[in-house]
Amino acid sequence: MGIKSVPIEFTIQGKKRRKIKIPYIVEMEIEGLAGNDPNIESIVVNPAFSNTPGYDPVIARSFRHTYKDHGLEWDNSGRNAFYSRFTYSL
Repeated sequence: MGIKSVPIEFTIQGKKRRKIKIPYIVEMEIEGLAGNDPNIESIVVNPAFSNTPGYDPVIARSFRHTYKDHGLEWDNSGRNAFYSRFTYSL
């Protein structure tokens, strides 16, 4: 599909809100859902599939989640989302 060098804007607001933007390609704003104890993140423990092995995903909801590039396009705004810590290494 190709490779591009693009700026990526990422912000964390408070404990639960995350935003990422790649201009003209991706916009996503999500917020973790409150559980029984609002001081503890609601997580999926030991999921069968994970993009971040070793880190349990936090359950979230997307306020905005759009993508448009390489002939693909979608809008998953208002649907489920996840976020988690991760380790990046080469």
